[in-house]
Amino acid sequence: MATAERAEKGEDGAGSNRDRIRSLLFDGLGFRLKRGVDAEAHAQALDRLADDLAYLDDVELQALRRMVEVHGEGAARNIWPGLATFRGMAQIIRPRPVEELPALRRWFASVEGPKALKAGTLVETADFFERRRRPPTRPGEMNLIAENARRNERRLAVFDERVSLGRAVDPDERAWAERYRARLGDLRAIVETGEVGK
Repeated sequence: MATAERAEKGEDGAGSNRDRIRSLLFDGLGFRLKRGVDAEAHAQALDRLADDLAYLDDVELQALRRMVEVHGEGAARNIWPGLATFRGMAQIIRPRPVEELPALRRWFASVEGPKALKAGTLVETADFFERRRRPPTRPGEMNLIAENARRNERRLAVFDERVSLGRAVDPDERAWAERYRARLGDLRAIVETGEVGK
């Protein structure tokens, strides 16, 4: 059911969204808790995860389920994967809208935004922030982000070259390039808003 349809039916509250995500994503996955993990704490973590994933529509949640169900942990692959696995795969399906992450907006609107813009790492820094729920501050994290940015820059260059030469382009690669550039535009706008506000 689309978000607008849920809103019309009065189903856009946190409880109903959690129910929707439980039924489409969590229920019936067949994962067990790792020994020593508190069931109540795990249930609360799943509620927080459901809140984080509420931006995905039903079709996207079903796609996420298919991706996650083969990533169980342990020898039998039947232990709940880390919840970061869900978030990371959700980002592949559709990045969470930047406007839903106020901490990220504040960080990019600060002095850090222009630094990332100058370094060419806006998208990769945002990806890191969204996965870890914090900005990159630890040793080595900026190096990893810069490496990812170089890889993505190369990927875009190869894509652009194929397009300019009139060669066939994989639809998934085209979709990735369009998403990447749209996200870059959104992040640039946040940085520019922060600079104007100074």
